[in-house]
Amino acid sequence: MAETTRHTSETTRGELAAYLRAIAEEFEQDGEVMVNVGNKQVKLRPAPTVECTVAVEERSPLLGGDTERLTIDVDWKEVDG
Repeated sequence: MAETTRHTSETTRGELAAYLRAIAEEFEQDGEVMVNVGNKQVKLRPAPTVECTVAVEERSPLLGGDTERLTIDVDWKEVDG
C-alpha cells in the first residue's frame, strides 16, 4: 500500500530555509523523523543510510517567462522499531 501526503504553498525564501533546516535537524537525530506536511505531521523511520537525488530543471519557453525547479528526493528502506 502506498500513501502520499502532499501540501503546496507559497512561502518566502527565509521560511523555506527554516522549514528545510527543521527537516535537516530531524534527520541528524537517531530514530524517527517527524515532518510537517501542511497541517499534518508525518512520522518517518529512515535507515542510517539513505539515497538522495538532486535535480534542477531550467525551462525557457517560447511564451511566458523562464522557470526553474529544484527537486530533492530522499529514499530508504524503512527501519523497524
